[in-house]
Amino acid sequence: MAIMMREVEKNADTEATASDLIASLSYKKNSYTDDSEEKTYQWNNFVRDFRKDPNNSIFSSQMKVASILWKEVKNSNKEKVYNQELVRENYDLIKEYLK
Repeated sequence: MAIMMREVEKNADTEATASDLIASLSYKKNSYTDDSEEKTYQWNNFVRDFRKDPNNSIFSSQMKVASILWKEVKNSNKEKVYNQELVRENYDLIKEYLK
């Protein structure tokens, strides 16, 4: 959001308003989709949800386990969100990281 605001202000004669930002966001959303930014949000949300799950405290390297699970989700047709079923489905891939 801050990046968008700076971009709007850079192209405006005066300081941008909230409506300028909204208009810019609407235009960008309609003109193209920044796929890499969306993937970053998906990854961040995936990790956040993985780390919130108390069942995952059994892993010594939670970020490594999350990245293994993310790779499986990313390369599948599944929704790009964390759920406990992923741990069960991919147990053989992550069991070496148990405490």
